[in-house]
Amino acid sequence: PQPLGIPALGLSRFSAESAGWEMSTVQVRQAEDEEVGSLSRLVVSAFVKDDSQGFKRMSRAMLWVNVYLGMVDRLFTSSFVQGMSLALAPKVQDGTEMVWNSSNVDRSALHAIFTIDDDSGDGHGGVVELSCGPCRLPLNTRAYSTEQLPYISNLAVREDCRGRGFATALVHRCEQKALQWGFPEVFLDTNCDNKPALRLYHDRGYVTEMLDPPHQSPRKAYLRKRLGSSAPAHVADALSIEGEGNDFAVRFDTSSMYLMPESRLEQAFGPFAQLISALGFILGI
Repeated sequence: PQPLGIPALGLSRFSAESAGWEMSTVQVRQAEDEEVGSLSRLVVSAFVKDDSQGFKRMSRAMLWVNVYLGMVDRLFTSSFVQGMSLALAPKVQDGTEMVWNSSNVDRSALHAIFTIDDDSGDGHGGVVELSCGPCRLPLNTRAYSTEQLPYISNLAVREDCRGRGFATALVHRCEQKALQWGFPEVFLDTNCDNKPALRLYHDRGYVTEMLDPPHQSPRKAYLRKRLGSSAPAHVADALSIEGEGNDFAVRFDTSSMYLMPESRLEQAFGPFAQLISALGFILGI
């Protein structure tokens, strides 16, 4: 189903010339429900090699199940909630016919998966997922917010398709969709050691507004991009990139920490916060 009754845009043609690629266009389309299985495998293969053995092979299988079930759950929730919202929404007069009043649709259920078909015919060349979730960026104005905003996740490009602008085109399509949904911003997170992803997002105007504490594993960076003037202003970028091409270094401002508002224990005791909390519970403190 199309969110808010908006018709599908079909193929989105994104010019890659400004991004530094020689190719003329990359075609991004919205994925079909039956493609979730193959697309979830693509996500996993982007992070775990297919030739892994033993425990790593088992971990890879468990990761695929987790990614697949997550995608299916979000698809089902989106379809069900939107269907119920539209069924219960009052109809309004539009010209000569009655149409759904889409203003009552629950925007937290908005969801889309985009993919790029590889020209060689080997299947999907890339995938990305766009859903809505609670955004706490920037922390100075949204520390306790439950506002639902577009969230980019599961961005993956097949290894032999990298360097062709697929990731840039997929992210660009998510930004287009967020604007179509009526949102002036998008947000995401990625591991702090994922240098290519950090470079991609940084080059596209995403600002790293929070970081996990250094002891967190895996440590994540939390980024947001303003797509319109009505979105809250960015705080100082915690990420800086030094160098050009493939030879670059990533630097973080260590004063930018992502701490839950109630997590004074973590701020004081770092990796020992959970132990201190457990002892306090046992002692009744």
